[in-house]
Amino acid sequence: MTLDNKTLLDELFQRYGHPSQEADFRITGYFQKAESLNKSADVQREDKRAAQMIEELSHKINQLTAYRLSLTERYNFLETALTVPVVRLIRERDYYNKKVHYYLCTLRRFDDSGIDVEESRRQYPGIERNNAICDFRAYVKAHPGIIAEMDIEKQRGEK
Repeated sequence: MTLDNKTLLDELFQRYGHPSQEADFRITGYFQKAESLNKSADVQREDKRAAQMIEELSHKINQLTAYRLSLTERYNFLETALTVPVVRLIRERDYYNKKVHYYLCTLRRFDDSGIDVEESRRQYPGIERNNAICDFRAYVKAHPGIIAEMDIEKQRGEK
């Protein structure tokens, strides 16, 4: 990515004058038909506004083109990055309903950053705890060398 493209992306991903992880923009314009304008000054004003709008839209097109380029680079990185498969069994309590659920999740962990990306998730009601543990162990057995993480202990203060 060129320096110009990085500059365009930095401009696109600004919120209130500060760098942001998100971009949100709207472009609106109000124009009148040429036949409805009766003064030369009005025609010149509308022409100037149309030219400004074209310039603003061209700039947004350049920013979005740079954004697409950065998306392509990110896609290529994600498809070629080294990952490690992970399986995780977790216990979560819904504090609103006071119900316990177990989740068997398969993940990809990036070697360089350690970030986990969830690929699948299966939910078990609390009364199926043994099924969840059996499925977890069967998955680990079927995939030798996989990183297995189990976090099913009750939290402190939980009944």
